[in-house]
Amino acid sequence: MKRSPSPVLLLLGGASWTAGQAVLPDMGTDWGPRLAAVAAARPAQSLSAGLFVVAGGLLVTAAVVTARRPLPGRGAGTVRTGTVLLALGGIWLAAGRGAFNLQMYRLSDPSVPAAPAADVLAADVGPGFVPLVLALPALLVAPVVLAVGAWRSGAAGRLPALALATWVLGIGGFMASEFTVKAGEVAGLLVASTALGLVAVAVSRAAAPGAGAAVTPLAAPGQVPAGQV
Repeated sequence: MKRSPSPVLLLLGGASWTAGQAVLPDMGTDWGPRLAAVAAARPAQSLSAGLFVVAGGLLVTAAVVTARRPLPGRGAGTVRTGTVLLALGGIWLAAGRGAFNLQMYRLSDPSVPAAPAADVLAADVGPGFVPLVLALPALLVAPVVLAVGAWRSGAAGRLPALALATWVLGIGGFMASEFTVKAGEVAGLLVASTALGLVAVAVSRAAAPGAGAAVTPLAAPGQVPAGQV
């Protein structure tokens, strides 16, 4: 059977996400300094927005590809749930983070006064932004759910556990350093991107033909094989 492209798609998606965060000049928590940083490096902000959109598209594509290759038996429902969460996570990266980076780029234009621009940004992250923000937890949880589904299938060995541990380490490091330490952000996402690839490989193994299937023992001469009585 043809190999699933999901591992490559998720690795590329993670790489785009990491690169987008690496070139992002937007750091800190106060709107004024953040806008000033973006204004000083507008091409990098624009590139970052594009990379986040690409990353989100790759995650959604990987989710669709994975959903079209269902697991047999145990773990199938869990993986199905994971693909939905992964698609929502991709939407967050593209329509949430990527679009927000583009908004920062537009508001950092020299023709836009800094104070009104900061007010617009503060309004954009108000109640109207809540529905899209709800997709962020999906991005964080999706690899966990997919790894659990692959583990439940019993056909992926210890790879789901390795993928899960790697994801928790990477995304935890990223969240602990986001907007404060650029090296920590990038290092965390590099580890998290590796975890995405490991999760996809685990799910692909679990979905392979015959994975998790019980092996019928050979019958002794003169005996009827088990399961054929």
